[in-house]
Amino acid sequence: MAPSVKIIVITGNAVRKSLLIKQFEELNIPFPVYYMPASTPENTASYFPKDTNLQEKRIMCCAKSHIRTLEHAAYDTATDFSIIMEDDASLHKSLFVPIVIELVTRWDMLLDKDSLMVSLGWLPCGNYSRYVSKTSSKTINCLPESKLLALFAYGTQAYILKKSTASAIYPVIKKDRLEELKSTLLELKHPHLEKDTAITSPDLWLNRLLYQTILFPQVVIERETNSTINPSDNHYRVWTDYFTGYESNRREYWSNEF
Repeated sequence: MAPSVKIIVITGNAVRKSLLIKQFEELNIPFPVYYMPASTPENTASYFPKDTNLQEKRIMCCAKSHIRTLEHAAYDTATDFSIIMEDDASLHKSLFVPIVIELVTRWDMLLDKDSLMVSLGWLPCGNYSRYVSKTSSKTINCLPESKLLALFAYGTQAYILKKSTASAIYPVIKKDRLEELKSTLLELKHPHLEKDTAITSPDLWLNRLLYQTILFPQVVIERETNSTINPSDNHYRVWTDYFTGYESNRREYWSNEF
């Protein structure tokens, strides 16, 4: 029997949540889902350093939301594995489920001993071909061309970790103020967390804390939707550049547009 899996979704607004619910239903996602309202500048006021502007608060709230998901992933009643997902996720229509099942079944064989998380969805830097050329000794059997790469990548669209990891990490990073979190992380003397590491957005430090492994190709990308952190940011251009020359690959991910 495969280990148990649950999806924990950070929800920013009702429209994004409804699209994700529709997606899960259409793709027959078999894992239970918990929808957690995101932290906001209004409900997290005491967390910020003095003189923090609104945009900075939104970014810090993203980190706070991800920390709160680890509490759920660490509960005594939690599943063996949790997938932390943001509500603008777009899942691969055929590969998401089988790859997750194989990952959790073969976890210890597929990951380096230090790695505590696998990024199922991450933000690319460059074109798809850049990652095709990378080599890896680890692959997912149900997708022979896949790669598990020990690379730090931005983006927290979706990642998976063990309950035991959440149980160990959450008490360390559960802090009432962001300044306390930064002090605690520096005290760990972690090889990938240095004095100048920005402790704001989670993809600047959480991936390093957990010795991130990335899955290529991703089984989660971002839907084309406005950012809740920076509504004026046309963030989706990153994906346009990524899939240039590989447009058919883009169509393998769920979209409410086609």
